[in-house]
Amino acid sequence: MNNNFEGFDLRNQNPLLVRLGQSPIVYNNNMVKHLTISVNGRVQGVGFRYHTKKMAEKLGINGTVQNEADGTVRIEAEGTQEQLQNFLDWCLEGPDAANVDDLQQREGQVKNYRSFEIIFFAY
Repeated sequence: MNNNFEGFDLRNQNPLLVRLGQSPIVYNNNMVKHLTISVNGRVQGVGFRYHTKKMAEKLGINGTVQNEADGTVRIEAEGTQEQLQNFLDWCLEGPDAANVDDLQQREGQVKNYRSFEIIFFAY
């Protein structure tokens, strides 16, 4: 492997090329993007974080999910445009016990997450 690249995604057996010290990341010839997502509604105490992690892993999304003090759920998500769109579509519905009223998103700088994790007690 070229010294300018490292990494391998063992889940899908696909090369994950990361140019050291630079963005963007390229995954299967698609640029990886970063979204910060805020989900409003009945989204705490209904398994939203757990199901978000499971869906993110299913779609190949890396990042984090956490409850916020204001009752929202905050998600940091990284993936290709197609992965992120599928993830956003799911976030608008959430798990069965949730009731999503609103979803806000904004693009940000890629942070190179390597997995998807639940952050507990963030506030």
